[in-house]
Amino acid sequence: MNMDMTAAQEFDQIRDSNEHVIWAGRPAHLPYVANGIPFLVLGLIWGSVDFFGFIRPMFFGSHKAPPEFLGFAIPFFALHMFPCWAGILNMLRLAYVWNNAAYALTDKRLLFRGGFWGISYDSVDLDQITDFQVNIGPIEKSLGVGSVSVNAGRTTSRGAIQMQTFIGIQDPYNVYKGIKKVSLDIKSDLEYPNKLRPPENPGYNTAYTGK
Repeated sequence: MNMDMTAAQEFDQIRDSNEHVIWAGRPAHLPYVANGIPFLVLGLIWGSVDFFGFIRPMFFGSHKAPPEFLGFAIPFFALHMFPCWAGILNMLRLAYVWNNAAYALTDKRLLFRGGFWGISYDSVDLDQITDFQVNIGPIEKSLGVGSVSVNAGRTTSRGAIQMQTFIGIQDPYNVYKGIKKVSLDIKSDLEYPNKLRPPENPGYNTAYTGK
């Protein structure tokens, strides 16, 4: 796995003193922004229904709504079209926050850097990961990148599984293999009874070498 040293340095202030970066990288711009396309499409469909089904006939059709009704209709549809505005604004947000995005794999956890108003960090402990996925969409394939997702048991407010994802990274298959190997090694090290450890590995606090 090729490591982006500048991306690794972005996590220096939140790493533990005995935590070591194994891999770090940044997302490709187009796949990162394209991650908001499904929400944008939904918003545009919603906005199209509002505009062509209601707004256009009331404001520009042969049977226009009376002026006194328009005072209510304008603010109502401005709010009702919120999914459309949100989809567009989300694309602009992704284009902006891409500059702040970075990912890292350490000998303890996965690290995610991002943020709009300021820099924010998230992490997933390696011993909590239960599932791994590699996905390479058409845009990512054309750019030679891919996305690696993990399931750490987190759910949304509706109970759906929330995957944490390294979006649009270089060498996705090797990063996937690296995360899977380190996660398995850490889990095995935690679950192996200390008193039965061989002399060359006397306890979990020994440094992880990746071998």
